Amino acid sequence: VLKQVAGALTRTATDATVIGRWGGEEFLVVVQVADVAKVQALAELLRRAVATVVLPDARAVTASFGVAIHRPGETTSELVGRADNALYDAKRSGRNQVALA
Repeated sequence: VLKQVAGALTRTATDATVIGRWGGEEFLVVVQVADVAKVQALAELLRRAVATVVLPDARAVTASFGVAIHRPGETTSELVGRADNALYDAKRSGRNQVALA
């Protein structure tokens, strides 16, 4: 499942996007874009790409995304923490969606 999800993300991402596995079943997507609407649109595009993955047993795959834009003076840890909180907001709100920090 992780390989198929990674493939869907990689095929859909732009050249300016870095994707890596972040813990168990999580991926971290880093984009050099400061426009919230553009980042949200990319996250939605990636979410839909993951939804096209069909497992051999015909189970569907979904993904929840937490989006955060770097703030001046913010540490990497703070940025990732806000994105992680947004991810959990997406999961609590029903999963398979994009939430903004």
